[in-house]
Amino acid sequence: MNEDEENAQFLIKEGDNAIFSVNNDKKFLFAQIKANGTINIRKSEYKLSPLIGQYYGTTWEVTKKEGLVLLKNDIIDFSSLSQNDAEASGEETRDNRNLVQDNNHQKLTQADVRDMKQQGLRGGEIIKALCENSVSFSDKTEFSQKKYLLKKQEKYCPTVKIVKTTGFALCKSYFAKHSISSDSMSVRPDTLAQILTLSNVCANSTVLIYDETKGSVVTGSVVERLNLKVNTSTRIICVYRDGQQLTHQCLRMFNFDLNVIKSSVHFLSLSELKSIQTFTSNEPNRISAVREILKNKVDSLLIVTRADVMPVWRLMWRHLKPSRSFVVYHPFLQPLAEASHEITESGEIVMGQVAETWVRDFQVSPFRTRPEMQMSGASGYVFSGVKVIGEESKSKGVKRKKSRGEEEKEEREKKKSKQEEGI
Repeated sequence: MNEDEENAQFLIKEGDNAIFSVNNDKKFLFAQIKANGTINIRKSEYKLSPLIGQYYGTTWEVTKKEGLVLLKNDIIDFSSLSQNDAEASGEETRDNRNLVQDNNHQKLTQADVRDMKQQGLRGGEIIKALCENSVSFSDKTEFSQKKYLLKKQEKYCPTVKIVKTTGFALCKSYFAKHSISSDSMSVRPDTLAQILTLSNVCANSTVLIYDETKGSVVTGSVVERLNLKVNTSTRIICVYRDGQQLTHQCLRMFNFDLNVIKSSVHFLSLSELKSIQTFTSNEPNRISAVREILKNKVDSLLIVTRADVMPVWRLMWRHLKPSRSFVVYHPFLQPLAEASHEITESGEIVMGQVAETWVRDFQVSPFRTRPEMQMSGASGYVFSGVKVIGEESKSKGVKRKKSRGEEEKEEREKKKSKQEEGI
């Protein structure tokens, strides 16, 4: 890939789906970029045509009069308003002990601010006027001044950042929008990274996925990681629950080449996966294609569900090759712990472990490096391991090694029988 092609993939093109990060990830919006399209931000419609041809990652100021205006430095510079005594002397000399929160410190009234808006003044100019007419602004510490400016910027000078729809970005935005509901299934970006790493998804492999996340973000992230091309040997089989209807359109947010997706990604329901075992003459072509793929079994197994794990596991486990990795994700510990116990007792896996992913964001600033004040407490649980005994070994009569629990149970039964004989 030459430099022009590499830069072209970061250009915003008409028809692309994009994420709009409002006020530094305070809110996320989704829109398809169209020349005559608009997006609703703060109850107002803004044209999307100025975005076409620009780069992803750029920040735009939201203005009532001019619409979306590109910022050259990605941020609005208020450094001239902040009086930094700490940089001059090396020590902060101001404090907030004498500050009293009332409306007498601001000379401008709401009517004055309303008049400035009607005159067409931009948000930065309004904020500058508010600071200049504030009696207490100069007495605040540098930290308090920055907090004040940030609060006013969110109100009078909102910004949006155009983010490319990658697996990381979509997972982050879905988690922020739907973390309370069941739509995101509590999958954070760091949890998604764990799922992809532990499943050992790699090029030229066959991957079997059961994905219940919003927007099929796990399936899309697997496709993104494999970087599928035309005529590739990589195959992805996405299984969905009965009653749900998934097609290649569920991955439209990733802006993939639809021709590549149709040739490499296959969708079928749980009941259709079950019917793979029996051949019927009038079955659809997509079922026949999946049957041919599953003849050689798959290299990775991923199950992401909020329901009971074992019914899905029993249908999909037989299709995994020996010495291949699997990952099961569940937003709650108890169902996954019960499933992991039953799977481990079968003696068909090694390196099985249940883990909870946890991440902590830190604010790194002079004299105030600390964890963020608000963080997510949990992001589900991941059960991973490696398959060691396949269906072929069972059919050939290979006796599996008994688990530790089974050995202890037999030992107890032997001791009990000896005690009864002694009596």
